[in-house]
Amino acid sequence: MTPNSSGAISKLDELSAVELVERVSKLLPEQAPLNAFVHHNTLHAFEDLHFLDAVERASTVLGGEPYLSEEHYAQCLREGRISLEDIEAVLKDTCGEEDYCPLFDGGPSRYELKFARLMHYIQPKSSSAVLWSIQEQGLTKNFISEEARDLYRDDTQVLAKLWYHLQQTKEPVSKMRLSVRVRDLLWTLCGRDSDRYVHPFLIRFTAAFLDQGIGYWKIPFEGQNFFDAFVELYSKALYLNAPWQKGLKQRLSEIRAQRLSSAEVIEQVLSRLQGEHLKRYEFLLDTLLSLRGWAGMMRQAELRPDRMPCHAPPARLIDYAAIQLLLDECATNFIMNEEFGRLLSHSELRERFLKGEHSEGDYTNKENLSLQHEAYCTAQLCGVQPDSIRSPRAAQVFVSEVAAFGAIARRRLLHLAYEHHHRCEVLDGLLTHYRLGAPKEVRTDFQAVFCIDDREESLRRHLEEVAPCSQTYGYAGFFGVAMSYQGLDDIHATPLCPVAITPQHLVREVSCEDSFYAKYKKKKRLLAAQTYAVFVGSKTLVRGTLVSQVLGLLAFLPLVLRCVAPRTYRGLVHLLGRAVLQMPKTKLLLERSPEDGKRDGYFHGYTIEEMSGIVRQMLTAIGLTKEFSPIVIVAGHGSCSLNNPHKAAYDCGATGGGKGGPNARAFALMANHPEVRKVLKHGGIEIPETTWFVGACHNTGDDSMAYYDEDRIPEALIRSFEAIQTSLLQACMLDAHERCRRFKLAPAKMTARRALKHVEQRANDLAQPRPEYGHATNAICLVGRRRTTRGLFLDRRAFLVSYDPDQDETGAILAGLLLSVGPVGAGINLEYYFSTVDPLKYGAGSKLPHNVTGLLGVMDGHASDLRTGLPRQMVEIHEPVRLLTIVEREPETLIEILEKHKGLGDLIGNGWIQLVSLSPKTGAIEIFQRGQFVPYCGHRENMPCVSSSLEYYESHLEHLPCAHIEHHPS
Repeated sequence: MTPNSSGAISKLDELSAVELVERVSKLLPEQAPLNAFVHHNTLHAFEDLHFLDAVERASTVLGGEPYLSEEHYAQCLREGRISLEDIEAVLKDTCGEEDYCPLFDGGPSRYELKFARLMHYIQPKSSSAVLWSIQEQGLTKNFISEEARDLYRDDTQVLAKLWYHLQQTKEPVSKMRLSVRVRDLLWTLCGRDSDRYVHPFLIRFTAAFLDQGIGYWKIPFEGQNFFDAFVELYSKALYLNAPWQKGLKQRLSEIRAQRLSSAEVIEQVLSRLQGEHLKRYEFLLDTLLSLRGWAGMMRQAELRPDRMPCHAPPARLIDYAAIQLLLDECATNFIMNEEFGRLLSHSELRERFLKGEHSEGDYTNKENLSLQHEAYCTAQLCGVQPDSIRSPRAAQVFVSEVAAFGAIARRRLLHLAYEHHHRCEVLDGLLTHYRLGAPKEVRTDFQAVFCIDDREESLRRHLEEVAPCSQTYGYAGFFGVAMSYQGLDDIHATPLCPVAITPQHLVREVSCEDSFYAKYKKKKRLLAAQTYAVFVGSKTLVRGTLVSQVLGLLAFLPLVLRCVAPRTYRGLVHLLGRAVLQMPKTKLLLERSPEDGKRDGYFHGYTIEEMSGIVRQMLTAIGLTKEFSPIVIVAGHGSCSLNNPHKAAYDCGATGGGKGGPNARAFALMANHPEVRKVLKHGGIEIPETTWFVGACHNTGDDSMAYYDEDRIPEALIRSFEAIQTSLLQACMLDAHERCRRFKLAPAKMTARRALKHVEQRANDLAQPRPEYGHATNAICLVGRRRTTRGLFLDRRAFLVSYDPDQDETGAILAGLLLSVGPVGAGINLEYYFSTVDPLKYGAGSKLPHNVTGLLGVMDGHASDLRTGLPRQMVEIHEPVRLLTIVEREPETLIEILEKHKGLGDLIGNGWIQLVSLSPKTGAIEIFQRGQFVPYCGHRENMPCVSSSLEYYESHLEHLPCAHIEHHPS
């Protein structure tokens, strides 16, 4: 629940400790451990609100920025990223009839005031800076712009009169929120920070409790919950020597003796605060948000123990909350005794705060020169004449209007203009491309199914350019195979499906030769034991000295080679690895009998009927139900890079942050199964005996392709497969070349082959914080036939979902697609949005100071909060716009789907996703706004026409609008 009003807060304050913790948990980050990092909506708790209201409400509650800075939008205006037409369109959409009336006699209208403020950035100035400008810079003698000079005919006396009249005004009443945490009140009153004592202590214990095997010393009392383990350990500890911890041991001993629960401790701490104005919900929320990353990880370990990398500790958020409140109480009591000589209740602290210069509720700033300066500059932009604001009432009205159109309100409209510009560019490009006509159809040599991922858009485009007789499709990268997968070297099975799905089937990879595997496993264990011994030994006093003396010199040359020539180093390591530890040939245990029930909570494999259903569902969804080519490639994707804690964030979101290769391999095996094909034939999908499916995996880090079960390909198709491999290699080189235009350190001019080597080096560079940009720049989701967008340059910004409306009369297939790709696409898009607009609050900050802790997450340095969200290096080229989802279907069907599926309807109705209908019959476009579809007529008809993608993007670092690529038959 989102706390929307003071009334809601008061009702929440009446809840019990258990209920309070449950409510507060909704506002904590839902980020999984690093191994299962999956993109999600950072503000998931606010999805019941409209997007614009939600980001502003979250700014108040969580402290994050709702939009980019006003200065950034001003730069976009100067560069043409936001145009005059965009500003006018947004104001027309948001202003009512009354906004066009003058605010006072001779004054501007609200529309004119807003237009002037949006078109011209005014640098905010403090009151002291304004005074300095008056005294030293001649504020009342210099016009704000040349336009203003022309409006006033270079008469500087007007400026002095304007300033005089505006100086007589008062700043309108504002509101401020008084923090309820004792720590915040003490920080304001005496400058002492209790978090400086509590956080390092709490972080160390929490990290040790949740640790997944990195720590050398295990936490005592393993198996107990967080609260009991903490009480048991520190009630007997001899090392609570810090002054602020003096009363802690005694308090813990009392809790242990009375056998109090964590809920009872929370109730006791809150009752001891004795505050008649204490808002229990806000107090607990602010407390947990002070270490939101660790609190959120504790909650995730409680709710999703299956996503923990190695083992699941008995974690509960209520235990963590009780300990943090208890430590906060000890630290704040210590500060109060030192500063005031006694303990103060929450009410007393609040009164002392209010007696100072700080106040809650209505207040008037004594120095309102900052607002008067803004009004003075705005008056010049609007051409306000001094006589029109001679009246104190008129001047006050003008200043109040300027104050009402504050920074957040301006940024809201500027962001809408920012999105409007992008939306028009894409829709205009799509309309023009549609008018130019679909490519002529030719014979199809092979078909390839890729993930819908935006990084695959460029690979598909380049493949279609180098192999015009290819046909590509897009489907969610788990390919309908929702399984828990255990690879040959995996300790345990990992879900490879969207996080909203709980897999019921287990698929294991096993060796084809038992004797060879036994030798392989023995060598693997021996190598692992030696590696672990060196790892642990290097961190101890005696063994660490010996290891550094003996192995230090031996490690020197490899370290230098790894840093200087990472690609060469990787090649040598792979050669050595194959010589020492050759990987056995493997197979998947995929098929099971219908009589086999669940074991260990899973069905081990799939029945023929289940496999047939999976294959039928995907082939029908993408429209591939006839005219199969001899070879169909099914390609998942993943990413490999060195020294990259957020590696899972570069992998496939549709597989829950895993690699999609095993899913592609499993699907291909299913589609090749003779019994599955018999079932499909009875259902109307006949796959010829001459057609063969090949599973593959595209590495988006180094742009390489891996293929599975090549030895099973029929001999008659070997040459065709080799030709396809050549085409895909060429496409990968061109894909790497296109990616390199975004890397500032990549050479400006290079061949596609050199570009491939460059991305390989980046992926294996120990010091490279940007092995790839992941989903950065994602902005579009296109659901429809490939022939609608084939030959359209989309700059690696689009999720491409294959869908054939001609094979879906009722819209049932489309509903299923939107229910899956809608939330997944929105999760990716919104996480990138929030990590971009506020890299520190919503994002993880810079990668450079990150340290991995417990295989769970990253901290800045050795003891900080867990950093959630995406690192700055992943989002620095991203444009934060909401996902523009364009569906090739008539509006009536889309309305029916939204009404039938409330979750999807709310996501789109509340503006978290922008929905557009593209008519499959006429190509007409309609935009979903305020619950209905509105026709879009187009703004710009000119679009670049080029012969290849390379011709268009080469030598460009910036985002590029759509372009039409000529001569691309399908």
